Amino acid sequence: MVPSTQDTQNTQITPSNPVIPTEVELKQPKKKSRKALWSAVIIGFVLALIIVMLGIYYAQKTQMENELRAYDNAMMSAEPAVLQNFLDMYIDAPVAHRDSIKAHLQVLMKIDRDWENARASLSKSALQLFIDRNPDNVHVREARQMIDSLDFETAKMGDSMESYKKYMEEHEQGYYYDEAKNAYDRLEEEMVRAAQLKAEQDSINKAAEAAAAAIIEEIN
Repeated sequence: MVPSTQDTQNTQITPSNPVIPTEVELKQPKKKSRKALWSAVIIGFVLALIIVMLGIYYAQKTQMENELRAYDNAMMSAEPAVLQNFLDMYIDAPVAHRDSIKAHLQVLMKIDRDWENARASLSKSALQLFIDRNPDNVHVREARQMIDSLDFETAKMGDSMESYKKYMEEHEQGYYYDEAKNAYDRLEEEMVRAAQLKAEQDSINKAAEAAAAAIIEEIN
């Protein structure tokens, strides 16, 4: 049986209407995209902040370690220039460190003034006092050399076996020891020769006296 035209029309498929997305659905992907972008920006900012903070931390840690090493070296130094250099370089050092360095610097500057006064005095007692008060000071060696020179000059002024002997006893490692020994030996030889000449002269005098006595006896 052939379907009628009416049936065919009734069974004809009606095309469906297209689905149009709503405004909310159109905006949803944009919201997700912006949210992901902001999340990435925030994460990047936090990571950058962490890196910066770590850099600052390690920089401060390194500076603190350098300052501590410089502080220890300065406190062990006997050179005022080393301490002054610490004060110039580490302006932001802990107050306790700077105060300690300043106090130590004042002590060293006083020692330097004492040294200049002792050296200018050319006094053995002043130089020896400086040595006794500052046995580890860098100027002790020079002070001892000056005392050595002063004592040798005193020995030369005396120019006697006793004066040279005194110098050699007090300065066994002295710079002028050999010179003092030669002078001592010279004076000793002169003393021996003088004693020999005196003995010879005494012998001649005795012989002359004996001859004169014999002549007088013959005359009488």
